[in-house]
Amino acid sequence: MSLAGSVRRMGVITAGFGVLGAAGRLLGSLLADAFSWRVSLTVSVLALLALPAVTRAAPRTHPAPTTAFDVRGASLLAALATAAGPRPAPPAAGGLRDARGAALLAAHVRTRPDGFVPAALLRTPAFLSAALLACALSTSYFTLLFAVPQLLAARTHWSTATIGTGQLVALLAGSLLSLVLAALSARLGRRRVLTVLIGLGALAPVTAAVTPWAPLLLPVAAVAVLTTTAGNATLAVYATQAAPGPQRPTVIGLFNLCYQLGGAFGPAIAALITLT
Repeated sequence: MSLAGSVRRMGVITAGFGVLGAAGRLLGSLLADAFSWRVSLTVSVLALLALPAVTRAAPRTHPAPTTAFDVRGASLLAALATAAGPRPAPPAAGGLRDARGAALLAAHVRTRPDGFVPAALLRTPAFLSAALLACALSTSYFTLLFAVPQLLAARTHWSTATIGTGQLVALLAGSLLSLVLAALSARLGRRRVLTVLIGLGALAPVTAAVTPWAPLLLPVAAVAVLTTTAGNATLAVYATQAAPGPQRPTVIGLFNLCYQLGGAFGPAIAALITLT
């Protein structure tokens, strides 16, 4: 993703996330039925086939001055991100652990401002706003991804196959539309793109919560994947543009961490919704 360089190319990458994410569950199920569940877990190995082509096409850069890897900063960030996900613990105890982990990471960033989590980056409004919005859109998408099939099963008489096919079509449509939005982002301008993302991102969960017509949940799923994949493309570029060139791979990594946290929060929220 750090090699993309433009919203249009980043849109191709993130639209691929949506398309393959929509088809991945079906593919995994077919492979598990035909062979073994272990075979379905090896599909990601195919990505290694692209490595030689990416290596040849990547621009040649001069290596940065060698510095010691910030093991402590990386470990504290990994521990905090892991603790922030759903876990079987009382809310008070979990919140206390999160606060303690955040305090330890903040203290480390003050003592090593150029470490794994650059202090200057945390003081950059463009990066923080892009990362937090990406996390919000991702949380909404993953919540609906898991909640919509359960809600359709409860509100309709559709078969499991019908629900699965309907959601697959909706997710594919939303992913392809995200590519269109990413391609038009330069023409629309940053303010209009953010307005579309925030507006549609808020509309999807509100519609899912209040609609009395169950089939409308499928277009809601399409809008959710549209906003999160298009948002991932545009917001990642906005975030990296706010950082110096040598820090951009770090920015992409931290930005993607915020997106992945939505993948942790969403299923937990969906479970609460379907149980109530």
